Amino acid sequence: MSTDSINSVKFTPEIIVKNGGGTKFIVPLYQRLFAWSRQEVSALLDDLRFHFEKWPDVKPSDPHFPYYLGVVTTVPHKERYCLVDGQQRCTVLMIMASVFSGMSPEWKAFFDDGNRLELFAREDDARFLKGLASGITNGKYVNLLMAEAYKETVDFMAKMNPDEQKLFAERCFSRITIFNSILPPDYMSDPSSLNRYFEVMNSAGVNLEQHEVLKVTLLSEQKDQTELLRIWNICSDFSAPLLRKKEDVGLEEYSARYVELFSQSAVQAVDTIMRYNNSYGITDGNDVQYPTIAEIDIEAQEFNNPLVEKNERSVLSFPEFLLLTLDIYKNLDGGWSFYKVDKLNDRFKEYLPPREVPGFYDLMLKLRVALDLYVIRRRIDGQDSEYNLLYRSAGKKIDDDCLEQYEAMLSVSTPYYKWLRVLLEHVLNPQADKTSGGILEALKNWDNQEHPCPVTAANLTYGTVDRYWFWRLDYYLWEQVARPENTEEDAETGHLIQPYRQAVLDYTFRADRSIEHLHPQNEANNTSWDRVDIDSFGNLAMISQSFNSQQSNDNVHVKFARIESQATSKTLQSIKLLRMYISVKGDPDGWTSEAAKLHEEEMLKVLSDSY
Repeated sequence: MSTDSINSVKFTPEIIVKNGGGTKFIVPLYQRLFAWSRQEVSALLDDLRFHFEKWPDVKPSDPHFPYYLGVVTTVPHKERYCLVDGQQRCTVLMIMASVFSGMSPEWKAFFDDGNRLELFAREDDARFLKGLASGITNGKYVNLLMAEAYKETVDFMAKMNPDEQKLFAERCFSRITIFNSILPPDYMSDPSSLNRYFEVMNSAGVNLEQHEVLKVTLLSEQKDQTELLRIWNICSDFSAPLLRKKEDVGLEEYSARYVELFSQSAVQAVDTIMRYNNSYGITDGNDVQYPTIAEIDIEAQEFNNPLVEKNERSVLSFPEFLLLTLDIYKNLDGGWSFYKVDKLNDRFKEYLPPREVPGFYDLMLKLRVALDLYVIRRRIDGQDSEYNLLYRSAGKKIDDDCLEQYEAMLSVSTPYYKWLRVLLEHVLNPQADKTSGGILEALKNWDNQEHPCPVTAANLTYGTVDRYWFWRLDYYLWEQVARPENTEEDAETGHLIQPYRQAVLDYTFRADRSIEHLHPQNEANNTSWDRVDIDSFGNLAMISQSFNSQQSNDNVHVKFARIESQATSKTLQSIKLLRMYISVKGDPDGWTSEAAKLHEEEMLKVLSDSY
């Protein structure tokens, strides 16, 4: 057997088997694992059926005879083709083959007891794939996505009678066609060649991730590649937490398990993650942990539109996380240029020699646990979003809530690598106070140094003000209401804000804000103010761009009506804007230049007191 078994630029399962069946493939280290959802498999099967029904008995020479599954990019490597790109399609073809093997000796020959596709350094997944031909989907180890793809194929075929099943399998065998783009053999031994190839592909519009190249580059000179690969795969999936939360586990218990995980060594942590997730039938750290179909079905009645499916997102991407880990590991204090993700491989080549790779991996896993535990995730729910912090200090809910909101404020106002570096270095310090209050204090102390108090309103006027000050002010206005020990300096203001307390507590920080003049710049429908008063901090608030566009140059009466509506529906755009409204008791005629000056003084005092 040799890679010469495929001499043409395209192949079908039939071509492979008729050429002696010797053509085999391997999924290398730098490829992510199987990621197709059940819906994607269903779409492929439906498309195949539609294609075959449209062209039921065409001749092989007919241009519509093949069903093109796409292009794979391979490198000849020993006795196999190494899949540089396209392993998803090859894996789903193997899963289909595992189902068709019981219906067709040809497909059984193609499946070749699961040996047609080798999953390098992923023994559990390889064994699971081989077991599918025997219908084994619930053994000690389960790859959920492969299992769901297998079940979808079985269910699809079960809708047909035996003759229809046989015909469908035969058509797939002869007509599913894949083009093979073959790279020179030396690409396999030279990561830089792969890097150049990826750059060419990216320039052509094919999205090939740099971190996949980095994965094989970092492991190329390491002895214990399997364990390091396991750590990489655990850390790289940002679509879900490392420990999947089940409904029978309370939030405090869930947080406590993460605290214990954070205290463990890398070897212990890997074992804990595998045991915990496997205890729920969830794939281990050697598999990408995508949301299961079963979990999605639980809430299907609430989300008929797939675009409004519940989801959580990290405040940074995996490549950004890699650079942040490198920054902390090497104590570089990197700035904006260091964190350019298009230079990811260059940064690692410059700063991380091969001898330091194992230590980097240990820290990467530690920080990945810390990211889950101590850093907010943004929860997207349709058009709405909010932030969620897993960590909980016993009996300190207010501190927990304040830390969550302060992180949310920093996430929209400050580059992630600045505040996250401070937070993560703090929790790594064995002597540091890692309660919510201790972390919050560390962040506030750093933030105060990063953004010294403005003292006066001179640098807070329209055209010169940094939007950071609006976000910071909104946080401290929120904290005044959130902490029961905080009392309003003005009893009347405290009384007036009470009806809107829940609206304030529900306030969510968002990016992409624009600066709004409450008394509009265009005074066609309003009384005239001096320009300096119009552009003063007391007359300004920060709201969404769409809401600002909606407000346009409406008069204050209309704007006040919208503020009242937002407060009632608990969808505040700005707490400062609400305070402007409350300061004149909701009377639009009361919003004068003098009222704006008084409001400005109050807000400057809040900012000053925050230090």
